Amino acid sequence: MRNLELFLAKLKDIKLVFQREVSEINKNVATKPVESNEVLDSLNRRYNLGIKRDDFKMEQGLDTIGEHFVTVTYQSEQFKKDFTFYVKVQIRPKKASNAAAAASKAA
Repeated sequence: MRNLELFLAKLKDIKLVFQREVSEINKNVATKPVESNEVLDSLNRRYNLGIKRDDFKMEQGLDTIGEHFVTVTYQSEQFKKDFTFYVKVQIRPKKASNAAAAASKAA
């Protein structure tokens, strides 16, 4: 029972941050969306959740810069339950490197 309590406590306040290149046309859109496998990898690495790829579902890929609340579903073999929870995903624009910034100014 204690393991379940610890697991549920982890699910309450999950925040993941991803850096992305932004579109030249629309600075609010990332050129590469954040996909469910990236979210899963980050959850397992940062929060040590041990979720298997086959047991994980995420509603959507994300490509808009900003903060998103994403619904995630996870089927736990250990607890014999399905969990649905929100993950706060923040997408930040990637800062241009000095060489790239200098090249764009020179052009």
